[in-house]
Amino acid sequence: MKSTFKQSTGKETFFEPVFSVKDITFKSTDKVCIIDGDGSKGVDNLALMKISAFEKRMGVQHVKLIKLKHKRNRKTGDIVLDSSSLDALKSITTYERVYASFIFTRSKPLIQQLLDTVPHAIIGGTGADEYFPMLESEHRAKPKRITQLPVEVENMYPDFGLYESPEADLNIHFWTHRELYSVPKKIQNSIKEYGILPKRGGDNTGGAVIPAVGSQTIATFDRYERKYGLADGRVWRGGTRGSGYSSKGCHRMCSFCVVPVIQGKLSPQFYGLLGVINWVLPIGYYPTFHEITELFAAGKLRMRPHIFRNRKMEVKRISAFLTISDNNFPADHTCLEKFDFMIENDIAVNLNQGMDARLLTAKSRDTEDGIKLPSGEELCERLSKLHFTNFNGTARQLHFSWDYYSVGNLVLKGLHKLVNEYGLRYSNFMLYCLSGYNTTFEEDTKRIEILRSFGIDPFIMLFRNIDGSEGTMYDGSKQDWRLKHLTRWVNNKILYKATEFEKYKPYLNELNKRNQNELQKYEQLSIFEFLTENVSAEHWEQLELFDWLEEIYIEVA
Repeated sequence: MKSTFKQSTGKETFFEPVFSVKDITFKSTDKVCIIDGDGSKGVDNLALMKISAFEKRMGVQHVKLIKLKHKRNRKTGDIVLDSSSLDALKSITTYERVYASFIFTRSKPLIQQLLDTVPHAIIGGTGADEYFPMLESEHRAKPKRITQLPVEVENMYPDFGLYESPEADLNIHFWTHRELYSVPKKIQNSIKEYGILPKRGGDNTGGAVIPAVGSQTIATFDRYERKYGLADGRVWRGGTRGSGYSSKGCHRMCSFCVVPVIQGKLSPQFYGLLGVINWVLPIGYYPTFHEITELFAAGKLRMRPHIFRNRKMEVKRISAFLTISDNNFPADHTCLEKFDFMIENDIAVNLNQGMDARLLTAKSRDTEDGIKLPSGEELCERLSKLHFTNFNGTARQLHFSWDYYSVGNLVLKGLHKLVNEYGLRYSNFMLYCLSGYNTTFEEDTKRIEILRSFGIDPFIMLFRNIDGSEGTMYDGSKQDWRLKHLTRWVNNKILYKATEFEKYKPYLNELNKRNQNELQKYEQLSIFEFLTENVSAEHWEQLELFDWLEEIYIEVA
């Protein structure tokens, strides 16, 4: 089950499943715990949802979720688990199986703490991957062991009910007390707690490859529905949005990014959007992606409705809601079909990864394999019709990236096109800006100033080495100390809107401290030491006082 590929150093990298399904004897009485190691807010862990679905499909009745909480140790600077998380881990030491996923490389200390308490835990994720030590000739460390899910688990449709959404209780209250909510007339007739029947214009399947419908799949679905009923809005306590990947990999091979190493070139998934949508399924039924495509073809699936409210709890919209994590959605040659599916079904979507704005001005072209890629005009037209939104569904927002400072004109050209020709606003854009890798501090601040002048929301992605250590520049030099302050100021939108960076107090405090230290350093220097540090060797001969200063310095010393 292992696969390898050769690195430039001649070392092998192993892509291997973190556990083997064949080695597990599943019993309905087994106690299983699933641990979200990073405890991410608002982003549910897709791998853990697949593991949960597989365990339940195998008949396991007790699956517990723990979201770890951590804090920073002031003495060492490392992050450590808080007392509540440690107590939670102690309570599961007798569980048959414990799975944990860590996304961020900074979580290494948490992994060790988990293993100290639950040594039989199965751990995976990019935060748990291993890397060879970085050599001086390399810009980044090479991966040694990349953890993966077993194929049987990878092909599972996620258990979207694993995470209890913060709005779950509100949704249940809405479906059971609709008369208490203000609902616009234009959407009153579309309210269906059993879900929204998807429209299928022509043969549009959301980018999915539809197989021959298996009678066994349909029979199983019907049997569960008759016996247990559908997990409708009145009983559903899980998240109401769908999430996942409709494609993996990326067509760009950027040296700072781990995606080409782990996922390779861009490739659409056979299930397209069907594996991302949160479908209304019978209670206790956990299908595979293949079965989802069969059920869609048979007309058995309805999209779970997400209720969008304002601060006054007034209902503004009821539709399906997707969070799509494709690395570069517009670069997928099947993206137009996916766009059309979402537009036709009026689906709200958050494309949460930074899209390549340069594609918005590209011409239609064919790949080496003869696949036709969409033109910039086609992409802009779809984006202008799409109901895109931010992470929370509270505002219209598209995410793009500006990684290389040198391509700024091309990035801005694409954004200008969306605004000037297709009616979007600059306030609709958020741009991820890679910093601390191949740009100077002056270029980073200039980039923020440009985006701010247009009213575009910037977000700095401060580069970190692939092994989790503090990031270094492309040439191996240290990052500018000012970058950390710039990152905190830009990414904290309250501070960003309230003050200028030059007036940001933490930055000013450290700047003053560094200036004072530098001043004290020179006050302690003798004239000779000062000249030694500040005058180059080739200029010494031009100084007539050099011999005299040297003699005086030797006598004093």
